[in-house]
Amino acid sequence: MGAGVARSRHRRRDVLRARGGIDRDADFREARARDGATRRARQHLRRRLDVQRAAGARRPRARAQAAGRGLGCADLLHPPLLSGRRVRLGAFVGRARAGARRAGGALGDGHRDDSVLSGKSAPVGVFDSGIGGLTVVREIERQLPHERIIYFGDTARVPYGPKSPETVQRYSREISDWLVGEGVKAIVVACNTATAHALPMLREYVTVPVIGVVEPGARAAMRVTRSKVVGVIGTAGTIASGAYERAIHAIEPHARVIARACPLFVPLVEEGWTDREAARLIAREYLAPLAEAEVDTIVLGCTHYPLLVPMLSELAMPGVRLIDSAAETAAETRRTLIDRDLVAPSGGASPAHRFVASDDPDHFLRVGQRFLGSAIDRVEKVTLG
Repeated sequence: MGAGVARSRHRRRDVLRARGGIDRDADFREARARDGATRRARQHLRRRLDVQRAAGARRPRARAQAAGRGLGCADLLHPPLLSGRRVRLGAFVGRARAGARRAGGALGDGHRDDSVLSGKSAPVGVFDSGIGGLTVVREIERQLPHERIIYFGDTARVPYGPKSPETVQRYSREISDWLVGEGVKAIVVACNTATAHALPMLREYVTVPVIGVVEPGARAAMRVTRSKVVGVIGTAGTIASGAYERAIHAIEPHARVIARACPLFVPLVEEGWTDREAARLIAREYLAPLAEAEVDTIVLGCTHYPLLVPMLSELAMPGVRLIDSAAETAAETRRTLIDRDLVAPSGGASPAHRFVASDDPDHFLRVGQRFLGSAIDRVEKVTLG
């Protein structure tokens, strides 16, 4: 088997050399990276199919509908590449990107050919329960300006905070299946609740690197704290999971962690009420236990919270450091891509990103630009489950 694969690779290399396509060591490394990413996608597909066969699962047959226009019209109903679950592809809102196309292509058996997206040129997948993860996308754009990004916001099922761990894991599997089917080279879980409940499972489940938001935030907090008394604010699900306490104590067992659930922050941010007096009253109530404990560092344990930094900086005790997990997660993503030799090559046109929502793409388009800090041309609608 190994000799046959090697001969096949040498034949491809000789053909490419004859055509003038590969004549440098860098080209060979790029070709090997493409082969590796394609192999990982196939391994993931085989693993999922084995699980389905063992469970006696039946894949739903593809079912096309008449194409149309508008948010309520679905163009296609078909099983995604890996999960065996149906995916409803809806219309998009916004302007179509010049030259944009979907990753891969449909095959006769209902699968997609994702070999066209592999290696360094493949996009990075990012997902969140809603729009807050766009703060992570903004930081990835800043730190990795040549990377293409596919962002999935599960706006149909937001918020994840009150959901059970099992439900959050199921949602995370479905989204990861879809992202792998779109040919991503890495997945960033830009949701603290999904990271807390699903990250270990996802790292076993998919064959691409998976980066969460909890560990980078915990490491950053322990780098800057002087007293080792650290506050964490987040959704009810994130705080109840104890994920930050575990991550911080793995670094510094004697650190003291004061965690506070702040369930009203997310709707305040989504409504744009980040500088209203009502928001200030709520924030004072949430921050009171942290002030009493005299924390010197506060981890923003939700990707919505960076938009509250101006207000929180004003209300927190003097000298308290606020840790933006979005910036730390982007830095972790950069390190992971460098370590795996998956950083996109520089040069050429600016990368084109894809933004996908599971519901209400119009709201995503309108509100998401505030999180991203730049214009969003269009938002697709894809419903999972």
